[in-house]
Amino acid sequence: MLSWFARHSFFWQLLLAFIVVGLLPLLGIMTWQQVSSERVLLSEKSQQLRIIANEKQAFVQRRVQALKASVQQSAQTPVNKEFLLQFAIGQEAVHPKIDQYITDVSHSFLTLYNQDAWFLVSAAGSIVFTTDSNFYLDANLNDEAWQNTPLNQIFVQSQKQQIPIIQGYRWHDINAKVAALASAPVLDDDGETLGFVIVQINKNWLHAVGNDRLGLGKTGEINIGYRDEEGKGKPLTPPRYLLEEERLKTFNTQHTPLSSALQGKEMMGEHIDYRGEPVLSVGFFEPELNVGMVVKQDISELAASLSASRTRFIQFALLVSVIMIGTVWWLSRRLSSPIERIATHIKTLGKGERCEPLSAELGASQELNELVTGINQTAMQLETHIRLLGSQAAQLETQTAILAYNNRNLEKIISEKTAQLSEYIAIVDEQVIISRTDLDGNITYASEAFCRVSGYSKAFLIGKNHRIVRHPDMSATIYDELWATITAGKIWRGEILNMAKDGSSYWVDATISPTFDQHNRPTGYMAVRQNITNRKRAEALSIIDEMTNLYNRRYFNEQIEKLWRMAARHQQLLAFIMIDVDFFKRYNDSKGHLAGDDALKAVAKVLQEAAKRSTEQAFRLGGEEMAVLLLVDKIEEAVQMAEHIRANVQALQIQHPTNPNDTVLTISLGLCYFDGRNCSESITADGDGLYQLVDNALYAAKEQGRNRLVVCDQPIGF
Repeated sequence: MLSWFARHSFFWQLLLAFIVVGLLPLLGIMTWQQVSSERVLLSEKSQQLRIIANEKQAFVQRRVQALKASVQQSAQTPVNKEFLLQFAIGQEAVHPKIDQYITDVSHSFLTLYNQDAWFLVSAAGSIVFTTDSNFYLDANLNDEAWQNTPLNQIFVQSQKQQIPIIQGYRWHDINAKVAALASAPVLDDDGETLGFVIVQINKNWLHAVGNDRLGLGKTGEINIGYRDEEGKGKPLTPPRYLLEEERLKTFNTQHTPLSSALQGKEMMGEHIDYRGEPVLSVGFFEPELNVGMVVKQDISELAASLSASRTRFIQFALLVSVIMIGTVWWLSRRLSSPIERIATHIKTLGKGERCEPLSAELGASQELNELVTGINQTAMQLETHIRLLGSQAAQLETQTAILAYNNRNLEKIISEKTAQLSEYIAIVDEQVIISRTDLDGNITYASEAFCRVSGYSKAFLIGKNHRIVRHPDMSATIYDELWATITAGKIWRGEILNMAKDGSSYWVDATISPTFDQHNRPTGYMAVRQNITNRKRAEALSIIDEMTNLYNRRYFNEQIEKLWRMAARHQQLLAFIMIDVDFFKRYNDSKGHLAGDDALKAVAKVLQEAAKRSTEQAFRLGGEEMAVLLLVDKIEEAVQMAEHIRANVQALQIQHPTNPNDTVLTISLGLCYFDGRNCSESITADGDGLYQLVDNALYAAKEQGRNRLVVCDQPIGF
């Protein structure tokens, strides 16, 4: 082998060595990388399908929770309770106003959530209201004709669990459709079950889920189905690909990815789908909805991608081979040619013949330079130096031109950025409510947005104290907390009610932070605010009882925790006054509901006039039950307010002929309080415990003859 190698010229030896050492290992590495890339592609596609399936499953689960919440919210509508109460006492006809209201509520729910039917079922199983004409009123779900129907089954489950539940998709014979059911209990004021709201849920939303094939390529598909009573899989949404009748029969009997998912199996990998095509699929089963879902993509589409990748690899490998062989050939020729020329030159000199000096191209290495040093070393070095100097001069001129161009371009960029920055500063000044003050709160800067919302000019605001926009309704404790935070070098965030020059009010979401000089010494404060007046107005509409204009029960639940913490933080008492109109049902029965509403409005007005401070709030808890929460330093202050409310309601002289204790409308009151004088701010609010105590006090006031106030013997405290 070595003798054969030695018989060839130096050029061919170099060429063969370069190919063996350089080209072959490179081609091997490229082949290994291509195989690895194909494996990674299949793995990544499987993970991509898994991610899409997880997103679909998470969406379905969120939808289930949203359905429960919406049905529970519908069940909590007061008109449902009123309707069921009248049905329970055997009233022959429901008040037309209530009947119309419940009709509006049910149809509004179905329109809003795009569902099929809405039922109101009594605790005894009677269908007292429905939007579906296929069902008849007064039918009882406990009757033998309704046994084992979807409505009967969810009614029985609801009686047992007493919480919002979902019954998965199945066939409904009465209105001949596949649907699911959602149920939530309707409770009275004592927490007893009056009946249930049941909603029939269609499958339209699943069509949108199945049609969303983003990320599934050209052949991707999402199959959705359900399990019938016999445990067989049935489609909920039509397949993407339509098949002939004979192939559909095969689909119904073969083991498809969807049938595996409907068996509750966690599946991922390669399978055969209903078309008989090999696919890469991922599936899951959602038991609460009785829904299975498969996300899949044809392997043929992936194979096309792999085939294209292999074609590109072969083309690239051929290109690399041609370039490498050409480069190796050129390098071999480059290295062997000087040696051959030197050998020829030596032969010529050996013959005593005169020849031209060797070309500078022969100086490719130290050894070659030593061979030609005696002939033309000085000339070659000088020529090399001149050539190098010329190259460096050209490079210097090029770099000088580049630097000049960059300098001009930099000046232009700085000018443009400076103008842009000035524009941004002007926009911020015009749009963002910003002010700066010194350490005493005197204004040193005000943005145009601040001047516009406050109504004051910039010249007027500079030097004025920031309290110029302070609203009198804002609690002093909030400002105490604000100053304590920023003087400690921390950032304060919160919502503040301000007053403009014309006396109007506006709300801002403020972030106030201290400012420091280069030695980290405080120099003042900067406030950045966002106008949230419209948002606060919208929030007010969501927390106000429409009839009485008092705060509603939802806002009461929020405020009792907030005031509880404030009482602990400021070492005060949180007093809870509960009010109930005496013999109000008799008043309603004798005077009518409209007169009853007017009476409640009059009582609510008395509460509003009594609770005027920011730490005093009046609420309507439900029906004729109202409440006042207030922070006081002594319980006598709360007792005085309660007696004042009781006397002012009696002074209204609203005639109440069915009141056995008086001729006018009166109220009974219970009062209890949380003692926060020895508690820390981090304690957990026990609003339910305080509610129970004050409810017991109200009950005692009724037992003692009504039209009186009863105060709890002991407060809640820690």
